[in-house]
Amino acid sequence: MKLNGGILTESGVYFVLCETSDCDEDEAIISAGRPDGSTLNLRPLTSAKEFVSLIPLAVDWGGPHKAAAITAQGEFFLLGEDSSESQLIPGSGFGRRDSENLGRMTALKQVGAELFALGYGGQVYRRTAAARWSPNHVDARTIAPGVKPCLYDVVKGPGGNFYFGGIDLAKFERTQEIIDADKNKDLKRWAELLRTKRATDRMGLRYYDGSWHQIDIEYQGAITVMIETEARAWTLFSNYGVAWRTKDFQSFDEVVALGGGRKFWDVKQIAGQTFVMVGQQLNEMRAGELVAFDPPLPPRRDGYTNFTGNSAQLAAFHEKGIVENRGEDWTRLRVTLAT
Repeated sequence: MKLNGGILTESGVYFVLCETSDCDEDEAIISAGRPDGSTLNLRPLTSAKEFVSLIPLAVDWGGPHKAAAITAQGEFFLLGEDSSESQLIPGSGFGRRDSENLGRMTALKQVGAELFALGYGGQVYRRTAAARWSPNHVDARTIAPGVKPCLYDVVKGPGGNFYFGGIDLAKFERTQEIIDADKNKDLKRWAELLRTKRATDRMGLRYYDGSWHQIDIEYQGAITVMIETEARAWTLFSNYGVAWRTKDFQSFDEVVALGGGRKFWDVKQIAGQTFVMVGQQLNEMRAGELVAFDPPLPPRRDGYTNFTGNSAQLAAFHEKGIVENRGEDWTRLRVTLAT
């Protein structure tokens, strides 16, 4: 069994993505359990799926539900310590008769009492505990020609509006020149045309106030995480290892630039504090700077997949287990999975 990451809820329950022999490529099952001393005995909750997001639920969703997950196809799961229930989000994903075929889902996010399911093609679905999923996609009239927006995160920002970060992917167009080169098997010409004719992807940032609006942000890469790191100030993290701070989502100040090809491996806000994993180093974000967490994570040859935590502790996942920190040193948590 291989652990592909997971979460720890405030009530102390772990929900873990487990890759077993029954899983195909990119698939995992979600299992759950509470630690018993230095051992975590997990019980499977789902069958093997291509999960793209697993999050703790911050507000009461009724019943035993403590976490939620979504697959690339838009299958939504509400998870309890011993239970799970699922439904397909109507219209989401691709390749189904009921799908709008806009593309894969990318993320599940909670903002206040609302859940957002995000995806390619500007997909946005919203729901509360009392209401069903409803589409709220990016308005096609606000999308530049030749662009396909892909969304990764959402926050409530200035004016109570919702701000969405991601990337605007340039659509590939098969011109007659490319078709002719392909037909004539002129591989050199075909490769040259692909390189020169392809438009450039650009960072995507937009907001919704009842209508959709695009924000001009001329930086490289995608916005993958947005966090309110200070009162009425947000930090935007990119997949290029650069982060910006903004108070109004109009002007942006660079606060972190990792350099050397390094990237933010995982970013989370836990009990009001922002933590950032870079490689095998866990950091706290203080006044816009990354400060190494003390004590450091135990070094591992295979590295760490992600980290999680609650108000009482932090935890980091690697392929074979979990390490926990309750305020002193990191301790090993052995993981088993019931069959």
